[in-house]
Amino acid sequence: MNRIVVAGLAAASLAAAAWGCADSNLRRAGDPPPSQLALDATRGATNGGNYAAAPVWDQGGVSITAQKVEFDGDDTLEFRLMVVNKTGRTLVIDRNQIVLLTPDGSSTGRDAGMFGLGAIEPIHSLPPGTSHDVQLEYKVKTPPPDAALRLVGVLVDGKPLPLPDYIVARK
Repeated sequence: MNRIVVAGLAAASLAAAAWGCADSNLRRAGDPPPSQLALDATRGATNGGNYAAAPVWDQGGVSITAQKVEFDGDDTLEFRLMVVNKTGRTLVIDRNQIVLLTPDGSSTGRDAGMFGLGAIEPIHSLPPGTSHDVQLEYKVKTPPPDAALRLVGVLVDGKPLPLPDYIVARK
């Protein structure tokens, strides 16, 4: 087994342990076990940055590919995600409703001033079959060992899609 795979499996084990100890409010009925989510988050990761995510996350008609997930070394966890709408209907992404969850049970709203565009364009509308580069930033004091995005801001017909959390683990 090569070192990258071993490191990924070690990160998955740590992430699984952390999520298993986290506040039970972070999980919803029907969510896969945290250990499976953490393992899936690091398997085959190819994205840039210092966090690993699943190569392609495909749930409920929404596909996400992490282009970069990185702690900037100061106080910001940055996500650059390519989101593809496979629902057959218009998909709305309200970045202000996407919350960062950490294993200690805390939740953080996104930094609306990110990239200088946050306050201007918090909502993206994707027609069926299209994609969009979605950028999110969250202020955190220290880099969490793993984290999850609660995707309640992903809507079809004005209602949130019942999507599982998007989990990343530190490489």
